[in-house]
Amino acid sequence: MNKYILYKLILERLETVYEYYQLVSRKNLSDPEYDRLLAILEKAEHDLLLSALLEQIDYCLLSQKETMNKKTLSHYQEQGEKFRNKLKQLSLMPKKYL
Repeated sequence: MNKYILYKLILERLETVYEYYQLVSRKNLSDPEYDRLLAILEKAEHDLLLSALLEQIDYCLLSQKETMNKKTLSHYQEQGEKFRNKLKQLSLMPKKYL
């Protein structure tokens, strides 16, 4: 693939990637913010490049936190539980996790 085409494809997704970064960086999300995060993740399911870019954001965020204290770990667990509940409400949770 021509590198200019790849750059164009990445630039087309940059706004979504930045929005994703802002959302996952927050300590707490409102319900509309959770809905937006879910919409971004659903979009990434059908867009391999977007999915890869979001994975890089996740990796970078986790890399910055070499050690995770109990408070931070608890926060991520709470956010994950809230997100899983939202997926269950929308019947999007994979059966193996129900």
